[in-house]
Amino acid sequence: TVLLVAAGLFVRSLGAVKHADLGFEAHHVLNLGIDVAELGYKEARGKRFYQELLTRVQRLPGVESAGYVYSTPFYHNRLGSFVWIEGRPLPVGQRPPSVFYNIVSPSIFNTLRIPILRGRSFTGTDNGGSPKVAIISQAMAQRFWPDRDPIGNQFSTSGPRGPWIQVVSVAGNAQFVGPTTPKTHPYFFLPLAQRYSSVLALQVRTQLPPTEMAHVVEQQVHELAPG
Repeated sequence: TVLLVAAGLFVRSLGAVKHADLGFEAHHVLNLGIDVAELGYKEARGKRFYQELLTRVQRLPGVESAGYVYSTPFYHNRLGSFVWIEGRPLPVGQRPPSVFYNIVSPSIFNTLRIPILRGRSFTGTDNGGSPKVAIISQAMAQRFWPDRDPIGNQFSTSGPRGPWIQVVSVAGNAQFVGPTTPKTHPYFFLPLAQRYSSVLALQVRTQLPPTEMAHVVEQQVHELAPG
């Protein structure tokens, strides 16, 4: 079966810090965790499932916006990587810095209301056949490009010779990792269309109480995957 590991207000997971300025808005957002690999879906079929589900959910009455993330804020499924900055070789013996990141669909910035400060959001053209791109946090921009506009610059998560990922935007700092990791910790986002994952969280911003929407959204899942 499709694994619905979480269905409810993910704001509940924020606990005592839910009234703090987290850099994103969790209120009125429904969170459902899904793993299509449980059905044996390979990448092509998984992509079709997630796209169709998102289209259906976005059309539901009361839904303002919806999108996917791999790492839900404050949950344990975090992604991190060493990063190498193009044109800035490391001194001999020095390890590259490690940065947390996320895999998201373009609409997630609207859904979680994370502001894009400079540049553009992800688009449908940021896919497997186009150059690799990333949206970085303001903290990451200040950490690695303090003396220049980071947009158009490149970094790698694979090694000092690339392949390279181009920065297309700077987003506001958001406290995605956890209550003990400040918003000023560097962070970046990769488009889902360029970094597929069978495990995703569907996040739905709704005008209705999110708990009332849970069954309706789950029903869309079961219609697409009756098993």
